[in-house]
Amino acid sequence: MSDINKFFKENLKLIFLLLTLATGAVLLFIVSNCQSLLAQGDHGRDLYAFKKAMDGAVTYKDYWWPYGPLMPYYYGLFLKLFGISIKSILIGRAVLILGISLFFYLTLATLIPPSFAFIATIWALNCYRDFFYTYNHIGGLVTILACVYFLFSYMQQQKLKYLYLSLLCIFLTSLIKINYGFASLFNFLIAVFLIDSVYKTPFNRQKIKFYLCALIILPITILAVYYFLLHELPIYYIRQCLPYLGGDQPHEVSLQTSSRILVQSIFNNALIGWPNRCFAILILLSLIQTITLIFNKKTDRALKSKIILTLAILSIFYLVNLHEFLKSAVYYRTFWSTSFSMMLIFIVIYFGVKNLSRSIQILFIFTILFTVTIKMIEGTKNLRNLKTPEHYIAHPRTQIYVSNPPQWIQTVVATTNYLEQNVKKDELFFALPYDPLYYFLTDKDSPTRQLIFFNHIKIPTEQEKTIIAELEKNNVTWVVMSSRSQSKDPTLGVFGETYCPLLGEYIKKHFAMTIEFGDWKNEPGWIGNHGTRILKRVSK
Repeated sequence: MSDINKFFKENLKLIFLLLTLATGAVLLFIVSNCQSLLAQGDHGRDLYAFKKAMDGAVTYKDYWWPYGPLMPYYYGLFLKLFGISIKSILIGRAVLILGISLFFYLTLATLIPPSFAFIATIWALNCYRDFFYTYNHIGGLVTILACVYFLFSYMQQQKLKYLYLSLLCIFLTSLIKINYGFASLFNFLIAVFLIDSVYKTPFNRQKIKFYLCALIILPITILAVYYFLLHELPIYYIRQCLPYLGGDQPHEVSLQTSSRILVQSIFNNALIGWPNRCFAILILLSLIQTITLIFNKKTDRALKSKIILTLAILSIFYLVNLHEFLKSAVYYRTFWSTSFSMMLIFIVIYFGVKNLSRSIQILFIFTILFTVTIKMIEGTKNLRNLKTPEHYIAHPRTQIYVSNPPQWIQTVVATTNYLEQNVKKDELFFALPYDPLYYFLTDKDSPTRQLIFFNHIKIPTEQEKTIIAELEKNNVTWVVMSSRSQSKDPTLGVFGETYCPLLGEYIKKHFAMTIEFGDWKNEPGWIGNHGTRILKRVSK
């Protein structure tokens, strides 16, 4: 019996790691054929890019892509392995979610006991907020969390290999979304400086080499990759792919406004439902206890340093990763920081209850587990409501349940069926203003590398002429025009009037409508009130 106890004690971290992965795998299997929302624009762009990458196309050069070049090839591999279907993409996404769970657990397990890290990870997995509008960003969360794990491993063991592994993670993050790569590098260097200052790490030759890699070699390598992929392309196209200069983004607000919205959303979220209120009270009490622990003169100095350093590093990652939200006030951009707020919460809870009586610790853990159970029950109920015939897309390249309105599904299926029945094998169609999902569903290439046409994309006359030439060269016979071409949203605009007048006139002159599907009466949304018109060429 003592040998069994010894085994469990020595392998506790590994045991709870396996439990974390097993629990995550079960939860992900339950939703393996479900996706919260599917957009003909953003998801269509992703799916088209992944298929093109699988076929050997080059990111940016062969198709428009607004993020880093890495993820199309990652998902392209899953299309190659499991078949050309959204279900294959969901497998790739599930692997990344497991990666998030893995590094979330491992990071916490370097700071708090594995059992508590396991509870925190399962809670976080149930409360996970996905980037519902793209498959790309979740890869960045994995690499950022891996970077943080290696960073805290360095804090524990003071081995330089962990710093170089963090740099590798930062490099990969930069190839997923370049601004978060450089943000992670900034966070990482501050964290290393803080760790070395607290633990009085000597600044020797090896550390100089590390800083040389971090400050010079890594940034140059990142920029060299992007230069290799982009240097032959026109400036306007580069800005459309990497919209980081002033005026490239459709949403910009003051720091004061975004900060107010952030604080208000945190406060509102804490008050929604009695489980959230209970959990908010638990966090508040734990925070008071943690502050008391830090300022208590009897607390071990090394423990104080560990708590303060840990909270400082995670807070830096949390705040800096809010930079896109702080500039735009677009709420889903806070998802880049959610993992760090969750880590902060559970570290505060652990140190807050650490020195309390056993009965109070059990009460706190029971409250967390009860909250997780409630959320799992709610999730199961929502899943049951989703898995109904009207939310199922039966196309061979989908075969998933989505929470889109049934009218959206009907329009997409009807449009796809018409295209598959009428567009010949050697013919191409042109989907606009932003409907590349139809390219993926019908296994057709876009006749032009540009996949999006809106006011905020700022397509110049020169580019319009290039696109028209591509349509002529590829002998495009069909045009799919969606209802978002007539949007009242000023960032989107009206096709042919507020943007792309030459292209609008060209289509008006050479194409005529053959059939209409969906909603053309109500204001179109991201997925709502989706309508399509299919036009056929009438003259050359």
